[in-house]
Amino acid sequence: MGIVYTSKRLFVVLSSLVIILMMALFAWRVNIEEKQLQTNIDERVKSASLRIAKSVNPLVYNIYQKATERRFTEETASAILDAELEAGFIEVIRVYGNFGHLFMGKYKGADGQFVFVEQGVEMEEDESLETLRTPVSFNGMTIGNIEVDYSYQSTSAAFTTTIVRELIQSLFLIVLIILLFILIRRSLVEKHKAQTAFQALKDTQHKLLESELELKNINQTLEEKVELRTHELQLRSEELESSNEKLVRATAKADAANKAKSLFLANMSHEIRTPMNGIIGLTDLVLRTSLNPEQKEYLSKLKYSSENLLYILNDILDLSKIEAGKLTIERKVFNFQDMLDSVLATAQVKADEKDLALKVDVVGSFPLMVEGDSVRCSQVFSNLLSNAIKFTEQGEVELRIERAESSESIDVLVKDTGIGISDEQQAKLFSTFSQADESTSRKYGGTGLGLVICKHLVKLMGGNGIDLKSAPGEGSVFTFSLNLPLADQPIESDKPTLESEQISDVFASSKLNGKQVLLVEDVDINRLVARSALEQAGMIIEEAVNGKEASEMALQKQYDLIVMDIQMPVMDGYEATRIIRTYESYRDTPIVAMTANAMSDDKEQSLAAGMNSHITKPIKLDQVINELERLF
Repeated sequence: MGIVYTSKRLFVVLSSLVIILMMALFAWRVNIEEKQLQTNIDERVKSASLRIAKSVNPLVYNIYQKATERRFTEETASAILDAELEAGFIEVIRVYGNFGHLFMGKYKGADGQFVFVEQGVEMEEDESLETLRTPVSFNGMTIGNIEVDYSYQSTSAAFTTTIVRELIQSLFLIVLIILLFILIRRSLVEKHKAQTAFQALKDTQHKLLESELELKNINQTLEEKVELRTHELQLRSEELESSNEKLVRATAKADAANKAKSLFLANMSHEIRTPMNGIIGLTDLVLRTSLNPEQKEYLSKLKYSSENLLYILNDILDLSKIEAGKLTIERKVFNFQDMLDSVLATAQVKADEKDLALKVDVVGSFPLMVEGDSVRCSQVFSNLLSNAIKFTEQGEVELRIERAESSESIDVLVKDTGIGISDEQQAKLFSTFSQADESTSRKYGGTGLGLVICKHLVKLMGGNGIDLKSAPGEGSVFTFSLNLPLADQPIESDKPTLESEQISDVFASSKLNGKQVLLVEDVDINRLVARSALEQAGMIIEEAVNGKEASEMALQKQYDLIVMDIQMPVMDGYEATRIIRTYESYRDTPIVAMTANAMSDDKEQSLAAGMNSHITKPIKLDQVINELERLF
């Protein structure tokens, strides 16, 4: 119960810290926004005052000199004041002489009309108004002053919008982070229960051994020993049977706990991925529309935050697969250069943002086609390069790849000139949910899962783990090796090719244009995202909201393609696919799963049900089009 109590208390503490930090961030951002709005009003009022001072300079000078022929009329000055009063935040403008004499003044009346300020009449002071006084100069001499009264009330609508937007974002992030804490805590509790059961079994076996030793020390007559021995063996046999039963129960309990954990992770993954698909998909769709720079910046940041959350979710699922021994490595031929180019393209963007040099050195001749898992290779390279760039403020990040002659392995080095890591911090760097120190997490972010997963992936791909050499202030050097034998038969590049023209960020595909598609999806938002992506590729869409409706529609009409969700009411996607495959005209029609099911065996279940491909939500629009083009 100690670990359970500790985890509960830790959960409460972490949740409270998250809420406090998010609210502090919310308050800080709102305060900054308010100051920025007020500063903007101040600058605009100052600019208006300077324009008025410059424009009415001839009027003030003429009155000051009491000239009989005035080159600048009071009607013109009145028009200047009217023009500036059109600004929503300026309420009163007065033009004074050098000795405080009011030459001219205007203010906004209750009906919105501009009214002259009368000489000698004191206006009622409004404490909500700010006042700015600007001198009128002529030939280096101050001959008057401009006094402008203005208000910040015109910014209230924008400020309210900012508060609502920031509050929604903060609450959304708090809820997602707490959900992840709940998932992690439940996993730890179930693991503790299993360990307790196994320890109890071990203690029972130890007691059995002690009993057998005591039996040998009994000094009795042979007959008594035989009888005693027989009697004790019977007792031991009963105890052994009881222990075996306990062992079976404990094993069954551990299996049940592990299945419950896997089921919980699968359900949580599905429930989180479903709204994430709507968020990321709709963000992509809106980014393809006409936006002003501010809107585009907000949406880009929203997409970046959503994808970061998805990366965390994927890391947790990978860690679960590793702990359960279910993470497998594919062995198939792929183009190593294409994989590396894709990784470096992303890393170069991040390096450019921090003005860092990204150096790549491939030593000697390096055959392109190798045999291995391109996805997991990309995951390892991306994580190490991303970390190197994240923890480096100036200097460079270097990637060196080398293959010894006739070797089936490659040696990789990732070096940076970043903050470095002490020996004490290195000891816990590859531990689950751990970083070099707590301040690192606060400053740079991250869950502490990336390096743990990379270490396991390197071992699964034939390496001995990841070695690290580092010191504070001197940067870090990560080295590892991967077993990537040369391919016996070359294949075409596996770099995705999109047979389409990108016009205004809309993908129109020549292969998919005009295809009749049946979209089967029960969630409205996901249906909207998928429909928009497919229609932009030129396809003609009809919709069904469950498997039963889809099977009936397929019986009535021949479609070129069926895009099928898995978890739906009435009839799921597996059963619907098996039924549709019994129709003679649909034996070879492509059926593609588009689902939030992302566990290791979900793809196998989709293929076993008769589907041609499995796309995991949240979907990326260009990747969806690539995959569908591959089927035609």
